[in-house]
Amino acid sequence: MKSILKMALACVGLVAIGQSAGAFSETSLKNQLQDIAAAYGWECSGEPCRGVWNEQIRSNQFASEYVDNNLTQNLKLQAATGQLAKRVAYKICGSSANADYDTLLRLVTSENRVLRRLTLIQDRAGIPASGIKTCDRVIR
Repeated sequence: MKSILKMALACVGLVAIGQSAGAFSETSLKNQLQDIAAAYGWECSGEPCRGVWNEQIRSNQFASEYVDNNLTQNLKLQAATGQLAKRVAYKICGSSANADYDTLLRLVTSENRVLRRLTLIQDRAGIPASGIKTCDRVIR
């Protein structure tokens, strides 16, 4: 009966087989990091890019919340996850936006928040402090 319930929950996307609801999934974390990387794969400037910036903000917020809610204090991560987080940090740190103040404020706030989580992910994956990529985003 228990396995039937797990299979039913897996079918509706609530849990993966073999996991309990709310369990940390490194695959899920990697998928979210890849979503951020994809959102920063566009060269964009001006009003027509509002959708791109909103997607960047959404992806940053979603990943930040996932890390906050699921990354336990002593959890170690795979080296590949740390390298992916480092690549995402490079994308964010190398990006720029030319938008209205409110959009820039939301974007920079979400970027600084996710960059702190990317630093944590890199650290948990064993990347030495000297090799961790991060930056502070500002509005100019």
